[in-house]
Amino acid sequence: MIIKRLVTILIGIILIAIGAIFLLGNLSGNKPGHIFNIRFNPWESNDKENSKDYRDIDEKDTVNIDGINKIDIEVTFAKVNIISEEREDISVRYYGDIPSNIRTNLNTKSSGNKLTINAKAQSNYKINLSPKIDLYLDIIIPSSYTNSLNLEADLGSIQIEGLELDKLYVKGDLGDINIKNVDTKEVNVESSLGKISIDNVSSVKNKLSADVGSIEAKNIVGDLEVETDLGSIELEYDDLNSDIVAKSDSGSIKIKLPKNSSFYIEADTSLGNIKSDFPLEVNEKSNTKLKGRIGDGKNKIMTSVELGSIKIETK
Repeated sequence: MIIKRLVTILIGIILIAIGAIFLLGNLSGNKPGHIFNIRFNPWESNDKENSKDYRDIDEKDTVNIDGINKIDIEVTFAKVNIISEEREDISVRYYGDIPSNIRTNLNTKSSGNKLTINAKAQSNYKINLSPKIDLYLDIIIPSSYTNSLNLEADLGSIQIEGLELDKLYVKGDLGDINIKNVDTKEVNVESSLGKISIDNVSSVKNKLSADVGSIEAKNIVGDLEVETDLGSIELEYDDLNSDIVAKSDSGSIKIKLPKNSSFYIEADTSLGNIKSDFPLEVNEKSNTKLKGRIGDGKNKIMTSVELGSIKIETK
């Protein structure tokens, strides 16, 4: 079973890597048989080569929010930053310093009650991503907007902060995802390759999943479901008043809770160990399995790992 699981994880990593190559290849516009040369992170800070082949782009738009109850955002390649402030409309800015052979296009479209924001970057011929590339998408949303927001990004980090929404859905293919100070009814965050970091998020339902990458969540309010195929999970609570389901195929799970927490726990690992700092009333215990409760056990913690350890710590 463990060997089968490890093989599945390795195949998944290979498929994600192939997908990354195709994604970057589409950005470059390379035709079959052409070589797409990538030597390191395109955002790595170093002096540009052939600076005359670079150009600045700065595309802007503002959109009236009246009648809009859904915002869909699609991004090819950029560092995405979404915040809210007291304003009447949505401000969108797509800007940066890029090779001259990359074409960018910012498009906003309102249709009925939905606003779509597309930020695209592509090239029709070979590019070399070894020089520094800076491309950003800043979106400022009126604080009065409290409906749904969907974001899908192919390549680049994502930063979201200070929103109050009905629903928040974020999907990132390659890049870290950071969400902070968000109040909503439902949060769903998916990452193919990259770290997910959540801090001070309040939601009735929180769902976080990563194919390859670690997940860290602090100060979560509401039920939490978190899962990763390859990567560690670290959760920290100031107050536990909800249920937790945490699963990892390969990677450790650590949950840090206040000393006065009450919960019922079921934890198991196929290859690893389980430790708890809490004086549990134990129903079942071994090196790889633990069932027990502390206090009234009103909050449920269900956690499992195929390959890795589980630790429940006090803070």
